[in-house]
Amino acid sequence: GRPIDPTPAAGGPEGGTEALRAEFEAEGRGERTTVPLPWPFLQDAARALRPGTLTVLVGPSGHGKSLLSLQIAVHVHREAWPWAYLPLEDRKADFERRLLAFLAGTWEPIADSPEGAEGRKALLDRYGDDLADLARHVSENPRLPVLGPDGKATAPALPYGDVLRWVEREAETARLIVIDPLAQIDFDGLHSWLGEKDFIRRLIAAVAHRQCSLLLNAHLVKRPGKAGTIPLTGEDLQGAAEIKRLAHTVLLLEQHPERESEIVPCVGGRIKKSHRFTV
Repeated sequence: GRPIDPTPAAGGPEGGTEALRAEFEAEGRGERTTVPLPWPFLQDAARALRPGTLTVLVGPSGHGKSLLSLQIAVHVHREAWPWAYLPLEDRKADFERRLLAFLAGTWEPIADSPEGAEGRKALLDRYGDDLADLARHVSENPRLPVLGPDGKATAPALPYGDVLRWVEREAETARLIVIDPLAQIDFDGLHSWLGEKDFIRRLIAAVAHRQCSLLLNAHLVKRPGKAGTIPLTGEDLQGAAEIKRLAHTVLLLEQHPERESEIVPCVGGRIKKSHRFTV
């Protein structure tokens, strides 16, 4: 470690504020800014995905975390920002179906009914080039089953060190990095929480060094009985306490029956919206 030095950095008439001035100048040139979200209200309220930060997206399994994070990635792509996506539950082909759905503006590519196959192929013919451009940012799932010498399928282990090396490599060029989800990363040993603690600290160091933004999908802890009806908080995030403490932003995603809510934008006023998801 390094000794803590409370003295300000040496500087000229600005009194040691040169580093902050340099940040302001980089922001003015558009070189340092928060990754844009597709939803202005959420952008203003959460300030997620700032340079060099970790944002955790947490919610129950099957409630749309992957779809939401992929929607963010598509928006970032359309804004001409470089990005990288590491899926750890689904095949890359499943993500390509979702990407095609975003491009075509229809959920038909997600279906697998025989009668719709020709229509899906037509969509692929129409949007194939754009899809290939998006898909090159998505890695193949390293946890897909492989056949062993005995002919039996096994899911390979994914040590957290391998994920760190992937992040460090992608951070050289990507502005947004997505890992989906944390639960599929292996933290071996009797005290796995120590591995998670080391992983999160090194993860934050990697993105801070390159000033990129990392979005990490995570699951919720299971709450039995009536506790399951209590509104979600950051304490429901599954994993070591270090994740909750060191994440710069935690976004909680809930899926529910359609309801109407009143939204109060940061700019003022009130808007009523019908919705099935709440962040």
